[in-house]
Amino acid sequence: MAILHLHRHSPAEMSPQAPSIPQVFGGTDKASADKTSSEAASSIARFFADALIFNFIDQCWFTCTGAQLAACTQVIRESNTATRSSAALSSIQAHRRLELLLPTIKGVAAYWPGAEAVFNLFSGLLDRGRFQTQMLVDNGKDTQPGSTSGIT
Repeated sequence: MAILHLHRHSPAEMSPQAPSIPQVFGGTDKASADKTSSEAASSIARFFADALIFNFIDQCWFTCTGAQLAACTQVIRESNTATRSSAALSSIQAHRRLELLLPTIKGVAAYWPGAEAVFNLFSGLLDRGRFQTQMLVDNGKDTQPGSTSGIT
């Protein structure tokens, strides 16, 4: 269900022919869909992290591939949105969630060689996001409530 939600609510900039947000999964507005998508990505990350820890990734690698790709895409989207709105803390939280997803993708590489390319792609996006967030913090442009950046 989580994977379906992530694919159904992928942003229009990633899918030009995406339908408008449907009245499913508890909400009709964009904020509700974004929250549900974020929770779906977290659920996927937790499930497959457990699959890696308990060593049953070999039994679900095919499902893992698509789910992890959808979850990573959602987390990168959240990171980019946070960076664009100068919310460094939210961006850092998204980076941490992506860090939790990457080991599972690496684990899937034993069963699907393309996973290595996916791992490298999202590792590069994570590095870029960290750099952009660090620039926000260094320039004192973090606009999140409770932020102390830019205060001397």
